[in-house]
Amino acid sequence: MNITPRSSKDEVITAACELTDIQAAQIKDLKGKKNTLLFLLVVLTSVHLLY
Repeated sequence: MNITPRSSKDEVITAACELTDIQAAQIKDLKGKKNTLLFLLVVLTSVHLLY
């Protein structure tokens, strides 16, 4: 949604809420990817230490 100086207060609030929702979804996705990478790091470190 494009916000201009003439946008109404409701439009600005709606756009801000949409951006917040998008950012929350991106953060959740990145946390999941971080957990996957940490798991792989632990597995690879364990395998390396065992051999």
